[in-house]
Amino acid sequence: MNPLWLAIERLHRCSLTQVLELLVMQEGHKPAVRLVIDDHELPLLKDAVEGEGLYLGKARVRLREVLDTETGDIFTVSDDSCGSISGAFAVFVSPEPDLARHLAEAESDGETSVQLGRLLGLPDCCTASYVLLQTGKNWLEVWGADLSGGPFDAHANHLASFGSGVSPAGEYMPCSPRCRGTADRARLAITIGRRHGFGGLVDRWESWATCSAIVVDRTALLLSPPGDACFFRVGEPRPDLEQMIQSNHKSDLGKTAEIGRRVDFRTFIGRSEEFKFRQT
Repeated sequence: MNPLWLAIERLHRCSLTQVLELLVMQEGHKPAVRLVIDDHELPLLKDAVEGEGLYLGKARVRLREVLDTETGDIFTVSDDSCGSISGAFAVFVSPEPDLARHLAEAESDGETSVQLGRLLGLPDCCTASYVLLQTGKNWLEVWGADLSGGPFDAHANHLASFGSGVSPAGEYMPCSPRCRGTADRARLAITIGRRHGFGGLVDRWESWATCSAIVVDRTALLLSPPGDACFFRVGEPRPDLEQMIQSNHKSDLGKTAEIGRRVDFRTFIGRSEEFKFRQT
């Protein structure tokens, strides 16, 4: 196996999502990848990156993990206080040395998520949505702000990353279930992943991606593929909705319309299009 993939798997804050991102980057479809690591992991990653002829840029600022007690989400924020000296930090891997260095300097200097997202090659619509998160909105409220129409392209189903444990489009929050840029990035990463022996991983993601979901405010219940548990909850607990789904067959969800909105996904061939969305 590629030494860089092995190194990524040994970084406790990284996952196979980052392995797919690096594959996409190494095939020339992504300018850089952002990773969060600790001090003792830097030598391992640096050796692996240089061994692949890539470049590493290290941000000066430390990161602190924050737990959103309402949704259970964990995210990082910059923290240069003395108490964060043992914390993690961001590094940027790129085939371009100037870009790796520029990204590290931009994060260190407090550039906005929009600016960093553009440098990382993320869709403009998605980086713009991060502004809403900085005003205090929850990511599910942003992602599910408009659930009219349907069904959506399964490759833009960000909820599937929670059930499957991998996000082919990359480590970022898509702006909505109808995001073309996210669907196209996921589709490309899946094609590349299969070519490099990750077929089982992307098959599992795709099985979750075509599942329907029930979305209510800050909660999403992704109905699981056959053979898995009844559903996978993302966000705040909703015992009323969870009990309703557990007590009814998964495919018989008419009653859930009284509580939340049903979101359907299906696989579309080729580039994504504008789709209308069925609501029950």
